Amino acid sequence: MIELFIHTYFKMVIILSPFFVVSFFLSVTRDIDAVVRRSIILKAIIAVVLFSCGLLFFGKFVLEIFGLTLDAFRIGAGAVLFLSGISMVQDDDTRKQIVDPSGIAVVPLAVPVIVGPSVTGALLVLGADLSGPVSSIVVCAGLLGAILTLMLCLFLSSTLERIFKAGGLKVLVKLSGLMIASLAAQMIFTGIRNFLK
Repeated sequence: MIELFIHTYFKMVIILSPFFVVSFFLSVTRDIDAVVRRSIILKAIIAVVLFSCGLLFFGKFVLEIFGLTLDAFRIGAGAVLFLSGISMVQDDDTRKQIVDPSGIAVVPLAVPVIVGPSVTGALLVLGADLSGPVSSIVVCAGLLGAILTLMLCLFLSSTLERIFKAGGLKVLVKLSGLMIASLAAQMIFTGIRNFLK
């Protein structure tokens, strides 16, 4: 169960792409007071927890309603995740559009910047793989741990910017994109392999 927790934690940290989120957050809150920034972060994280847990535990019913097999969704979600990773590597993600910073906590910060199509697909696949109450608790704990790590990165965003500079953050975003693309390829290959069995 410890392995499942660690696997879920690191997988979700990569897919949540904290360095991209930090980069986006810094770009749209540069002129906002620190107290307001903290409020935005807390509201966004609460929304992310609610959306993510909902997708994790009720995503299986969504698949059943639409008559989708898990492996078909693995391939589809993997394709979306792969495109998300590629866009991060190419630095042309459309989510970097200019937005009104006064109300960004839920939209667009929580959804779709953090919980976008790639995270949604990954959570639905993860939830469909749950095999009992114990694994559900462990996977949920791993997910919450990843979200708390993202929250910590957001609270330390100014410090991270000073340490890595703008160029360093861009490099980290590109590396995150490469890791996401690799995870996506694994997801697609698993779906295809299961189809061919």
